[in-house]
Amino acid sequence: MNLRIRASEEISHLLEGDLRTAGPRLVHLSMTAWDDSAGGATFRALLRWIATDDGAPEAIQDYATQQLAEPIAAALGQQTGMTAEVARERATLAGSQLVGLAMVRYVFRLEPIASASIDRLVETVGPTIQHYLTGPLTQHR
Repeated sequence: MNLRIRASEEISHLLEGDLRTAGPRLVHLSMTAWDDSAGGATFRALLRWIATDDGAPEAIQDYATQQLAEPIAAALGQQTGMTAEVARERATLAGSQLVGLAMVRYVFRLEPIASASIDRLVETVGPTIQHYLTGPLTQHR
């Protein structure tokens, strides 16, 4: 499976703006790209491959780290001064929500998520992503 879906540059650019509104903007960017017929078809094929191929976990881990978690963590660290460990945790939490949303929408095709408008997904999922990026998290025990 070809993993040449480049998101890191777009995510980095998006996160140069106000982090207080980054969650909804990340959902909008992701859903717009993934709903697009060209990029979306490749991404949907990637998700189906992940769900069915034993070799997929390593490949998707590399992709998710390089294309989602690293650019989000870098922006969080640069703009907020949070430690790399905290930024990475927040980025991974946000990425997990985006990947989960994509699986429900494109692989499992569960309603009402599968047919929801991008605006509706931004409205409902954006605040959760925002919380992971900038909201309070429970301290490690």
